[in-house]
Amino acid sequence: MADIVEEPKPKKMKQKLLITIFIISTGLILLNRFSNLSISSPLIYWILIFSTYSTFLLLLNKILKEKYRKTTKVLIIIVGILCVGLYSVTYLSFWRTQSIEYINIADENKTIEFQMRDLGGLGFKRRIIEKRKILPKINWVKEIDTTKMNKTAWKKVEIELNEMNMKFP
Repeated sequence: MADIVEEPKPKKMKQKLLITIFIISTGLILLNRFSNLSISSPLIYWILIFSTYSTFLLLLNKILKEKYRKTTKVLIIIVGILCVGLYSVTYLSFWRTQSIEYINIADENKTIEFQMRDLGGLGFKRRIIEKRKILPKINWVKEIDTTKMNKTAWKKVEIELNEMNMKFP
């Protein structure tokens, strides 16, 4: 009888797990970039970036029959260091909620918020958005004009959050 040589089950499971992590993290990053999905936590964003690049390198190493194990490990360490460094540099450049202006009467997961973004020496960028919470720190947002909204569906609350920790006189 001829024995069929199969890859052990743990290796197949590991590869499937890597593919799943790669697809989920890449999908979330692409949605964040090209749709109204907003990842409001820099930490979550850079963890997703790290997991995308790391799983890509591990899968590429698997395709190349694990010939470059040491190189892959070194590249993953370099990607990790770059992600930590870029996290610390870009921490303030994410949109921060300064105040919650309205809460939807029918759905409390929908709010209208005033947000600001630090542009460094160029000042601040401002926007008013309608935000729907999907998961903690992951939201669906769209910019709106509060003069054209249906105010009967919204309750005015004016909650000051000041996530940028701005000092006012």
